[in-house]
Amino acid sequence: MDPILDLERRRLLVSAALTARARRRLGSRLPAGIAAGELLDLARGLSKGAGSIEHAYHLRFEPAYPGVTATPESIGRTSKLLLACSVRDPDGTPIGVVFTALIAGRPPQVSVAPSGAGIPGDWRPPGDLHQSHPPPDRRGGVRGALRALRGRPVKSPATLRDVKPEARTVVFTPSLRK
Repeated sequence: MDPILDLERRRLLVSAALTARARRRLGSRLPAGIAAGELLDLARGLSKGAGSIEHAYHLRFEPAYPGVTATPESIGRTSKLLLACSVRDPDGTPIGVVFTALIAGRPPQVSVAPSGAGIPGDWRPPGDLHQSHPPPDRRGGVRGALRALRGRPVKSPATLRDVKPEARTVVFTPSLRK
């Protein structure tokens, strides 16, 4: 068989096996209202039993599946988390980069990109992350988010990396208008 086609076949096989395992573990669809912090908990749960996939398909995940992430994101009322790890055969030959996407209200998705895709160096394991923002007000919207942040420091290493420490506190005051 053509080596390029064989490598692509292996990527598709790994993707299908990990997707099926994630859906068995997390369900066919993630809850629609799940918060970003809860996605981290689900991601940590995906690591349990990944050794059986490694053994069955003669693979090695680096770092351990599901890998590392930047941080969970919240866009409106939807939370999402992207994780990545590299996958190699037992000889150390790269097969690809496994990307696992957990998006509120959607099925878990796993794909394997070619090994040149790369993983950002500043991504960390889900267990190392904590929720840096308070949970959103359940009433939602911009006003709910502002209520939740009122007077609390904003500590987001992805967005405030170069900001001086004294400038990292944001205080919201109520408007005089009604």
